[in-house]
Amino acid sequence: MSYFLPPNRQPGLPLTPDRLLRCIGASGRLRGFDYAAYMIERVANGQSSVYLITKRLYPETAKLFGVKPKSVGRALGTLSLHCWNHGDREALWEIAGCRLENAPTNADFIDMLAAYIKNMN
Repeated sequence: MSYFLPPNRQPGLPLTPDRLLRCIGASGRLRGFDYAAYMIERVANGQSSVYLITKRLYPETAKLFGVKPKSVGRALGTLSLHCWNHGDREALWEIAGCRLENAPTNADFIDMLAAYIKNMN
């Protein structure tokens, strides 16, 4: 199995969610960036699950950032679509492990990035 390696990755350093998000075209200026980085970290470390993304992960993230869960879901969707439409789609396919035909759902987006980080670290 081959892995996409973010540019300028130093051997031995763990891959972080924010670094991976930037490698696929996410910008820190998008509101969902910090939400996504937090959720990816939680899922990658086994502290949360994408199975209950709207019931647990969105409310937990919303509470931490002082927003409503609906805002978290909307911002994450915007970030995911931005990566799909304007980012490095081939890197996203490499991370997903297959060629995606459509933009990933919010849960799929978080799940595949968390799984990639877990496998790389």
